[in-house]
Amino acid sequence: MLKSCSAINDRFKEVDVKNLEDFAVRGRYPHDFLLPLMDEAVEFYQITLEIKELVMKEIQSQRK
Repeated sequence: MLKSCSAINDRFKEVDVKNLEDFAVRGRYPHDFLLPLMDEAVEFYQITLEIKELVMKEIQSQRK
Protein backbone atom coordinates (compact mmCIF):
# COMPACT_ATOMS: atom_id res chain seq x y z
CA MET A 1 0.00 0.00 0.00
CA LEU A 2 2.70 2.49 0.93
CA LYS A 3 4.56 1.75 -2.29
CA SER A 4 1.50 2.74 -4.30
CA CYS A 5 0.93 5.83 -2.17
CA SER A 6 4.61 6.80 -2.49
CA ALA A 7 4.16 7.03 -6.24
CA ILE A 8 1.73 9.89 -5.57
CA ASN A 9 3.36 11.51 -2.54
CA ASP A 10 6.98 10.99 -1.40
CA ARG A 11 6.02 11.59 2.23
CA PHE A 12 4.70 8.03 2.38
CA LYS A 13 8.28 6.78 1.93
CA GLU A 14 9.09 8.21 5.35
CA VAL A 15 6.58 5.98 7.19
CA ASP A 16 8.23 3.07 8.98
CA VAL A 17 5.56 0.36 9.08
CA LYS A 18 7.85 -2.12 10.84
CA ASN A 19 6.01 -5.49 10.75
CA LEU A 20 2.50 -4.01 10.63
CA GLU A 21 1.28 -6.66 8.16
CA ASP A 22 2.31 -9.51 10.47
CA PHE A 23 0.60 -7.73 13.36
CA ALA A 24 -2.63 -7.40 11.33
CA VAL A 25 -2.63 -11.10 10.45
CA ARG A 26 -2.16 -12.05 14.11
CA GLY A 27 -5.11 -9.85 15.00
CA ARG A 28 -7.31 -11.60 12.46
CA TYR A 29 -6.26 -15.09 13.49
CA PRO A 30 -5.42 -14.84 17.19
CA HIS A 31 -4.06 -17.72 19.22
CA ASP A 32 -3.10 -17.75 22.85
CA PHE A 33 0.60 -17.69 22.00
CA LEU A 34 0.27 -14.93 19.37
CA LEU A 35 -1.63 -12.26 21.27
CA PRO A 36 0.12 -8.88 20.93
CA LEU A 37 1.47 -7.02 23.90
CA MET A 38 -0.18 -3.71 24.78
CA ASP A 39 2.99 -1.75 23.91
CA GLU A 40 3.08 -3.40 20.49
CA ALA A 41 -0.61 -2.64 19.87
CA VAL A 42 -0.13 1.02 20.82
CA GLU A 43 2.93 1.32 18.57
CA PHE A 44 1.09 -0.07 15.55
CA TYR A 45 -1.95 2.08 16.31
CA GLN A 46 0.30 5.15 16.17
CA ILE A 47 1.67 4.00 12.79
CA THR A 48 -1.85 3.64 11.41
CA LEU A 49 -2.74 7.13 12.66
CA GLU A 50 0.30 8.52 10.87
CA ILE A 51 -0.72 6.82 7.63
CA LYS A 52 -4.31 8.01 8.03
CA GLU A 53 -3.14 11.60 8.50
CA LEU A 54 -1.06 11.45 5.32
CA VAL A 55 -3.96 9.98 3.35
CA MET A 56 -6.39 12.61 4.63
CA LYS A 57 -3.98 15.42 3.75
CA GLU A 58 -3.56 14.00 0.26
CA ILE A 59 -7.32 13.75 -0.23
CA GLN A 60 -7.78 17.34 0.93
CA SER A 61 -5.05 18.61 -1.39
CA GLN A 62 -6.70 16.84 -4.34
CA ARG A 63 -10.00 18.61 -3.62
CA LYS A 64 -8.46 22.06 -4.01
